[in-house]
Amino acid sequence: MRKIILILLAMACIKGQAQKKLTWQAVLEINGQHSASPNIKTITPFYRIVDSASNSFKKFNYVSGEETQTKIKTGVSSGIYCSYPISKNLSLNAGILVSSYAIERTKKYTHSITDSALISLQRTAFGWTDPATEINYYHNSGNGYFLVAGNNSGYSLAGFRFNYSRSRRINPSEKINFIAIETPVGTTYKPLTSKFSFTAEVSPSLVITSSVSGTVQSDPEISYVGGIDNSVSSILWRLGGGINYQINNKLTTGVNYKYFINDILEENDPITFSTLGIYLRFALPGKK
Repeated sequence: MRKIILILLAMACIKGQAQKKLTWQAVLEINGQHSASPNIKTITPFYRIVDSASNSFKKFNYVSGEETQTKIKTGVSSGIYCSYPISKNLSLNAGILVSSYAIERTKKYTHSITDSALISLQRTAFGWTDPATEINYYHNSGNGYFLVAGNNSGYSLAGFRFNYSRSRRINPSEKINFIAIETPVGTTYKPLTSKFSFTAEVSPSLVITSSVSGTVQSDPEISYVGGIDNSVSSILWRLGGGINYQINNKLTTGVNYKYFINDILEENDPITFSTLGIYLRFALPGKK
């Protein structure tokens, strides 16, 4: 029994010393938020028959592209950090933050038909084949006699009316907003004689509210626009790093960079998302 009491007293002393070493700070951050999506370009060859007796075709390339333009947005993050020194230069940090994030982008879909050429295809039991590429093609209904790769009617180009220099565009505008509770954990290195310090951290984020909305500039000849019906992932992960400057015993300021390492949206719509912020930390009274 005596040993148990001594162990409990020792643990209480260690806990008391740890609480005295802990420092608490309230933080307020304003950041600029940048997002980017990859540009996509696909080329699909198709053919229109010219002479069925000689298997002569006009070959065209159906070119579809997706370009994304994004805007810099502003967000706010606030919460509490605690710090525990493990050496003269190094400390462990943990915190809880409530952060707002926003993404605004415009997708430009381009569609065009190019590269007209007269070629001969070889007849097969199921359609035709291109001897140069060895790709099989099948009949596809439309305004004329078309062949496309595979049995897919999705590339019916009747709407273009064979104006081959024509390019169609459609511009959906998309806004993504979400608020997350973040729990960053990291380390801070501070040289002994300097007011500057350096922080690195990783943080899981729980998205507590989100919205995805958009408007579409309609085009009667293009039905697919995509990107609007989507939702934000419920759990996000990010890395972060920053430079801090201690103004006095109460105030610390600095800049930090955050990079989200998983997809913001649940659907297959990759977005690179990062922030660059400036913040102010205010020391809270510690336990004596």
